Parts: sequence; structure tokens; C-alpha cells
Amino acid sequence: MRVNKISRIVFLTTSALAFIIYLTSLLAGFINPGICYIFAFAGLGFPILYGIHLLNTLFNLKNRRWFWILLIFLILGSPLMLRHYSLPLKANRNIGKYNLISYNIEGFYMPRKAKAAEKGNGVLKDLLMQSPEIMFFQEFHFRKIKSDDEIYRQYPHYFPKERSNTNVIFSAYPLINGGKLSSHGEVFAVYADVVFPEQTIRLINVHLRSIMLNSERKLLQPNVNETIKRSTLRKLIRTFRKLRNAFKHRALEIKALKKLIEDSPFPVLLAGDFNDTPASYAYRQIGIRLKDASFLKGHGWRRTYLKSTFPLKIDHIFTAPQIRARHYEHFSFGHSDHYPVGISFDLTE
Repeated sequence: MRVNKISRIVFLTTSALAFIIYLTSLLAGFINPGICYIFAFAGLGFPILYGIHLLNTLFNLKNRRWFWILLIFLILGSPLMLRHYSLPLKANRNIGKYNLISYNIEGFYMPRKAKAAEKGNGVLKDLLMQSPEIMFFQEFHFRKIKSDDEIYRQYPHYFPKERSNTNVIFSAYPLINGGKLSSHGEVFAVYADVVFPEQTIRLINVHLRSIMLNSERKLLQPNVNETIKRSTLRKLIRTFRKLRNAFKHRALEIKALKKLIEDSPFPVLLAGDFNDTPASYAYRQIGIRLKDASFLKGHGWRRTYLKSTFPLKIDHIFTAPQIRARHYEHFSFGHSDHYPVGISFDLTE
């Protein structure tokens, strides 16, 4: 009898703890990491925590009152889960008039034996075959493409034109009113207004603060034996600090982006590498003002970052109501640590 009572207490305590952690991840999008970054850490694991919460709910079927509480919060978290994983419903194959592709090209990374120009031109061939009207690049290096490359003929309009920039907008249509946003001396967004025949819209290409997990990148591809053998307390502490600093830094960048969106005289199309998932504060702050073009389009995990065992979606496309996304997809190019993402869209009044 006493053993059963202790087992029940342990079970309920574990259930309550699992619920609190899940709730923390659910609130990550509402809490500024600059105020409290613990929620941001929980948000990174939201899909896993959602699955644990689902099991927690099912295991408490006999505890009716607790079951209903768990079920309510499971339902409340479902829309957020659908931003990570889409049900295999029939995808919308309607093609819009215009197309955009956004790609963190990782500096045209390819084997070192290839010359710089060969790296750049080889990567661009796959993209140019898609013939989008607009292309956003992050980590773009002008020196790695030839001066007479096809991209300059196909996209005569681009911004910025300084060869030191790594965030670039290429367009088949005229670009005006270009500008940049920077934080701590680093440019994290470039913008320009593109003049379509129907109307003008504002394009914003973003690359929010990276976590800088270089030596720690293997933590995203865990191998049980290697992790136990090689991971040290010092490396874990260093990773924690990098994540914490990146969360806080992105919160400042998002503040500047919000103002740019609110002050825009034209409808906004924003895309790029957020380095943050749909459960994050950065994602939600933009999602309040613009619509995620990928939501309920396609099916399965929407991973956009390759070098992780966990399916991370950190590249996003957002549109204003006047820009109607018809189709969303990510392309399986192997030239970078990211997948390119793209939309087909129409313009409405």
C-alpha cells in the first residue's frame, strides 16, 4: 500500500514537472530573452517537449481533472507544433506570378580544391535554373563569383552594391530606396523597395545573430559514445553562454526590424536566416505583424538547417496581407549548411 502511494506521488511529481517545462517552451515566444532567457532555451526543444506532453496527457487518462488541464494546453500548443511539422494534407500547387528564393549560402562553401570563382558559379547554377524574380542571399561573397556571371545578366538590379556586404538582394525588377540595419557594428538586414508593374513592395533580407557554435557544432549531431567521451563541462558552459548571448542580441535586432516594418510605406516581404525556430520570441514578434508564408503549406518536418540531427527550421519567409503566398517549398541543394526556401506569390490591392 505504501509502495503504491510513493509510486503515485513520484508519477504525479514527474508529470507536473514535465508540464511546467512544456509550458515554459510554450511561453518562449512571449518572453523577451533580454528579460529572461530561460524561456528561450526551453523553446528550442518545443517539438520534443510537445511529444512528451502528448504522452503525459495520455498517461493521465484516469486522472480526469489533471487530464483535462493537460489536454487543454496540448490543444493550445498544437498551432505552434504545426509551424514545425505539417500534417500530410494536400499541398497547394497554385503557382503565383512572382517567385522568391532565400538562401544562406554559407560563403559558397565547397571543397577547398575548387577555385573561388568556380565555387560561386557552381552554386548559382542550380538557383538560376529556378528563375525566381527575387533572390535573397545571406553569407554571400562577391569575390567568389565571376564579374561576368549569368546572375548579373539575369538580375541587373541588386542591393547593396558594395562588395563587402554578405546580405544581398537580387531582383529582375528595379530596386529603389535601399538601406541597412546594423547592431554592434554588424549589418543584420538589408532592405529595398522593388517596383513591380502592379505595385511597389518592400523587401527585407535578414540574417539575425548567429549562435557561433563552431567547435560545438557536433552537439547538434549527437553520437552517444562520442558525447560521453568528448563533451566536457567547459564546452557545455561555453555553449550555454553563446546561446544566451545570441538570444539577447536577436531580441535587440528584432526591435529594430519591428520599427522598419511599421514605418514601411509599402507592403513588406521579409525573409532570411533567423537562427531561431518558430517557438522563439524573434519569430513571434515578426509573426504578429506579418504572415508566415510556409504555414499549412507542404507536409512533414520543415527543416532548413542541414547540420543537425534535430529538424531545425530557422529560415523563414513572412508576407504582408497584400502579398498572397500561393506555394512554399525548400530546395534540396547541397551547397550549404542550409536549404534554400522559396515562395510563389501574387500581389493584391
